[in-house]
Amino acid sequence: MSSNAPALKLNTSMESDPKALATYLDEMNKSVAGALDEDPRWTKVAKAAKSLADTLRHKTQDDLHGKLGKGSLPKAIAGLVKGTPGVSGVPSRSLRVPALVEVLRVGANLTADHDDNREVLLATDYVESVLGLLESYLPWIRVPSEADPQSMQAQPLLLDDIRVIKTAVGALLNISAEFDPAREKLRKLGAPLVILRMVIGIYPAGGWAATSASTSIPDLKEEWVWRSGVSNWAWRALDDWREPSEDSDEEAKSIFDAASIRYLLSPLPFVTAPFQEKIPEVFKEASVRQPLVEADLEVLEQVCMSLESLALDLPEVRTLLGRSAASPEMSYLAEIIHFVEQIQAPPYWFEHPEKDRKRWEKTLIFCKAAAVKAIIAVSGEDANLEVLWDEKKENGGWLVTAMLRWIKSYKPRSKMNVNEDDGYDDMAICGTLALGNLARKEAHCLALAAPPLSFTPNLIMLLDRKTDIRLKHGVIGLLKNMAQAPGNRSVIGDAGTLEALAASRIWDQKWDIAETVQLSAIGVCKHLAQSNAPNSLKLLQAGTDHNSCLEQILGLVKRSDTIAVKSEGTRVLVNVIKSLCQTSDTSKISEQERKSAVDRLVNARSTTALGELISRSQKYPVLLNEGIVAMTLLATQPHGVPQVLSAFFSSSPSTSTTTPTSTTFSLPGSAPTSPTAPVLIPDSPTVATLVTILINKDSKYQPELRANVCSLLAAMGRRIPGAAEEDTKRQEVLKNQTKEALTVVANDTEASTSKVDVKKTAATALQTWR
Repeated sequence: MSSNAPALKLNTSMESDPKALATYLDEMNKSVAGALDEDPRWTKVAKAAKSLADTLRHKTQDDLHGKLGKGSLPKAIAGLVKGTPGVSGVPSRSLRVPALVEVLRVGANLTADHDDNREVLLATDYVESVLGLLESYLPWIRVPSEADPQSMQAQPLLLDDIRVIKTAVGALLNISAEFDPAREKLRKLGAPLVILRMVIGIYPAGGWAATSASTSIPDLKEEWVWRSGVSNWAWRALDDWREPSEDSDEEAKSIFDAASIRYLLSPLPFVTAPFQEKIPEVFKEASVRQPLVEADLEVLEQVCMSLESLALDLPEVRTLLGRSAASPEMSYLAEIIHFVEQIQAPPYWFEHPEKDRKRWEKTLIFCKAAAVKAIIAVSGEDANLEVLWDEKKENGGWLVTAMLRWIKSYKPRSKMNVNEDDGYDDMAICGTLALGNLARKEAHCLALAAPPLSFTPNLIMLLDRKTDIRLKHGVIGLLKNMAQAPGNRSVIGDAGTLEALAASRIWDQKWDIAETVQLSAIGVCKHLAQSNAPNSLKLLQAGTDHNSCLEQILGLVKRSDTIAVKSEGTRVLVNVIKSLCQTSDTSKISEQERKSAVDRLVNARSTTALGELISRSQKYPVLLNEGIVAMTLLATQPHGVPQVLSAFFSSSPSTSTTTPTSTTFSLPGSAPTSPTAPVLIPDSPTVATLVTILINKDSKYQPELRANVCSLLAAMGRRIPGAAEEDTKRQEVLKNQTKEALTVVANDTEASTSKVDVKKTAATALQTWR
């Protein structure tokens, strides 16, 4: 449909008068309503808009931008961009295309750093019109696909179309940059995904090198300059839309969702083989290629950062990527893994200066690391646990096979002082952490240790002192998970895991900066020692240049201020004591070995660590019980009582003529504590804790725990042949501090429903103190 309305005159004097140009564009907006794209009036619009856009490129002292924004210009711009009612789709190769470019320039320059004008234009349908214009191009833009090498070539578009697209992107960038209302509106309209789809198709990374030139050489060069310009502005806009509101404490927002994954993955293949054998002649010179290589890497960095953040932030993305693993031939996750395995510099990079190549290679390392983090995040999603490990296959399926391959192919480097940021360890780190995430199920843990995988020896090799601490973190974490399966403990112990951990000296003071790794290593030892006498013996074995695992762990416990380290480290000691003194597993070692090992455990270091575990764990009955049981087992050994007494009363002595205040208590109907002769015995927080458990004022301790306290006190009341005077005094103080509590428990008249007879065990303890 065409219009017979005459074109308004645009004279020379108007071209230098911004207000007149604004008025003219307003009138033309009304005039061209219903005009076809070939209508000659669009040429007039283009000329007027260009003059005005050029003027608005610069700020003026009299705030010309603000004055024009208060007039009819904003609505005129919105109307001209929106175009002819009833006509949709890409503007035809016509007179309207240059007019669109110039009108969009007016809108972009009018809103640049001008919040008042932004507000005015937001109140119109300007943003919707610009975004709609970009969307109209999407059916014409093909997204690159690794499955279709030809798709790496950019979709043919006329240069005029690319100019429209770039200017439209610039218009959205200018109205929204650091302006929260526009950002919010664009996010709600779905602009991020539109821009992503558009930019991935307009500027496929590396697409210039894969171009089959069907146009003249000069046109091809100019076309890719414009395409890279679209990419630059698009990613600047997307970066800006991620930013949180100025008055918000939030971090950067995720502007993409699961629907964006296929587009974010499409640029990855341009840095994986096979590469284009020949690039177009126009790009042969390094100086011509330089800005395009920079643009390629900007795209790669942006999509990899987005993939990482989406995988870390959104469960639905992790689930989508994980469930795609069911079909590796059509899997998003498989594409990411292929990228990590095959990423390398394209051949034409080597024709550039070394300085540039090194900088570009650092970007590749960064992108590889981002992809690795995404894989790890996907493997940690609970919903993916059954999908990523194919239990129908002995080897766990293709993903498990890939992670095992990454770990097995890692070769430790001879030099210790290597650059930790060179990405050398990334694949092995990813493999250990991903498998560690999947080894949250006992069947998976057992499969890793048993044939045909038999993977433990491969992990032990990576405990070498020269191994990067980040890789050790993954290795030790995986071993800890595998060791939690009772069926694995002998296999993992027999493979030499504990000896390797001791030799690694991961608990040395210099590694206190990696406390999480130290704690994981403690976890390995704790699990392997549980009900396993052979492994417990190994924990006591020293090497030629290092102490035993247990000695190293107790050294860390002593110097650490972290409760988790102190408690978990002492639980290793608890498990060793219980395994060697209490379990049927001792039949797997000789009685002589067992007795010798137990004798080595009866020392002040062990009893002090157990005493501290008890005294700081009043809120944790499980830890209390473990410490009390282990302390009882040591107390029943020859020479055990003096060592336990020493742990109870080992701090600097203080004169006390009564039971220490920390263990003094008063019960209804009980007699006051009687004074004793002055002795140099310090107050004992450990004994105070035992008394607190016995009294059970708030009824929070189970009968089993209280009975175990009675058993410990019974063991401590037995006579010590040839006892030192100090030990005899300590026994007397312990008796005075606990006798009243034991008496109250033994005389308790309340009926108990527990199978454990606490009254009886308390009475037995009192008997030993007579």
